[in-house]
Amino acid sequence: MTAARNPDSSSSDLEGRVSAFAYAVNTRSRMSPPLPSTYLGNGSVGSMTDRLPVSELVATGGQGQGGNVKRAAAAIRDSLQRFESPSHVAETVGLLASRADPSDFKHAFHAFLGPDIVASSWADVKVYDHNWGGELGSPQLFRFPGDGADGAIVVLPRHPSEDGLEVAVGLELGAMERLMGSAEFQRFAEVRC
Repeated sequence: MTAARNPDSSSSDLEGRVSAFAYAVNTRSRMSPPLPSTYLGNGSVGSMTDRLPVSELVATGGQGQGGNVKRAAAAIRDSLQRFESPSHVAETVGLLASRADPSDFKHAFHAFLGPDIVASSWADVKVYDHNWGGELGSPQLFRFPGDGADGAIVVLPRHPSEDGLEVAVGLELGAMERLMGSAEFQRFAEVRC
């Protein structure tokens, strides 16, 4: 996505540009005690990677094939490591509770038409296990309305009859066309529209 947003940029064009990845972390099992599986509320906390140079993320040579994807994945693993501390979730909740207006707390990222990417995974939401009764029965397919938003990724719930994951990606039209035409992207994904 970062490469698609920065086409044909020379290293001087990318000088000083950085990008981060913001995502939700499921904290249900990371709380002490863990939240029960029957808990209906939102059990997640936002997290963000360190900012990486865009030139490093879009590089195709020097790091070997897929090196930029490996670097991005390593940054995500590093940011997720914070949540391995049993006190991290409790400290985050304490921080929010200490503020006069907890909803005023925001991560410093800019995904929409910006350099950053924001993602949410619904992969393990068991929508296909539910029976709505009567004529409705169980869902055959899960989608959300709208065209998505630039810089956003949503991993859709796992379908019981499919291998892999379905991912909805939102980019402005020119960047989306470049992403769909990218040989590197096609190494990691099968496009289904």
